[in-house]
Amino acid sequence: MTENRSDWEQEQEQEQEQEQEQEQEQEQEQEQEQEQEQEQEQDLVDRGIAPETMAAVRKFVTERNWDQFHNPKDMAISLNLEAAELLEVFQWSGTDLEVKGKRPQMAEELADVLMYCIMLSQVLGLDADTIIRAKLVKNRQKYPVEKAYGSAKKYTEL
Repeated sequence: MTENRSDWEQEQEQEQEQEQEQEQEQEQEQEQEQEQEQEQEQDLVDRGIAPETMAAVRKFVTERNWDQFHNPKDMAISLNLEAAELLEVFQWSGTDLEVKGKRPQMAEELADVLMYCIMLSQVLGLDADTIIRAKLVKNRQKYPVEKAYGSAKKYTEL
């Protein structure tokens, strides 16, 4: 009976050790994910839209007295029209998914889209950085890494 108990105790110890190892591995994975997330966020910060650029867009509009034309409806329409112009660059490109030869056109159209996003956020009185970060929090909940990694499915299908 002592041997059986000893065997049982050894099995319990081994199970506990395995559980501890698994917990440590999970903690390490979580730490790595957090580090990667921080690196990605820093990457975004490093390449983000500078406050000076935001101010330059504002000044551009003000200098031309265009605020009178900028209401949420018209800005949303304009934003979509500019996005359609960006999309047009890809029209009839066939299997050329990157359309590298039209990169300057893409840059120009994307700049228009981004400027309209900035102007719309200004018209609505929303801080772009704040609303983007808030949306990222929601998207992280909708698309947890463990479910969404490598998947193009919508969050309702994960």
